Amino acid sequence: MAAEPVSAPALSCAPAGRSSSLRVCTLGATEVQRDGVTLAGPWLDHRTGELFRYLLAERRRVVKVDEIGESIWPVANYAVAGSVRYYVHVLRRALEPERAWRSPSMFIACRAGGYMLNRAAVWVDADEFEHSIVDGLGRGEDEPVMAADMIDSALALYRGDFLADEPYAVWAIPERQRLHELACTGLSVLADLRLAQGHEQLSLAALSRLASMQPYDEDVHRQLIELDLRAGRRSDALRRYAALRSRLRRMFGEEPSFTPADLARALRRVVEV
Repeated sequence: MAAEPVSAPALSCAPAGRSSSLRVCTLGATEVQRDGVTLAGPWLDHRTGELFRYLLAERRRVVKVDEIGESIWPVANYAVAGSVRYYVHVLRRALEPERAWRSPSMFIACRAGGYMLNRAAVWVDADEFEHSIVDGLGRGEDEPVMAADMIDSALALYRGDFLADEPYAVWAIPERQRLHELACTGLSVLADLRLAQGHEQLSLAALSRLASMQPYDEDVHRQLIELDLRAGRRSDALRRYAALRSRLRRMFGEEPSFTPADLARALRRVVEV
């Protein structure tokens, strides 16, 4: 049975004024909206929703029926192809309850014995994020102010990891990792750009977010501690160092490769020069 649509304000990840009929947030928890109405219901939490998320992860290509079945339900029996076709039907009804019987689907296309999203009719936040942040990164050298603003706007779309509500799905890992690394690159470049522009607090904010996404990356935490020391926030620097040291000792049985004293001495030498 098709889910009842629920009226709701525009999705926080989807910019107003876009012409796409279907808007999907994939960065963080999955949210789906059509024409200003949220498509809520149990379908998103069951096999139909799992199929939809799989198609989102593979949105750039046609996926064969057998591949869908083997990827999502690897322990299924020989009738898995029929199950895939059934859940595609249920998914189409959830997204397009008004669609006439046997008429083409606006959002889930059938191509060469497989299925794919019709990306011309589906806006996906991950695509908008990637396009915007890559554009911003490309302007970093020649237009640093504009680049920083573009990267900042793109990162506002990154509400969490790709398809965070499928944390154990093997098929989601490659895209999740790719977008995570792109977000980390954006935050690192943004921190450098903001610092070069004299906006230390904005740089600190970008680095703090990056540190939360890379909790074991010593270079990121080193930069944060250096900023604290430069601003005279020694207590904050010591707290950050203690948290990093605790994580590294607990997870790897190792000490950080630097101490706050090392950084303080290095900063003094820079000042003296």
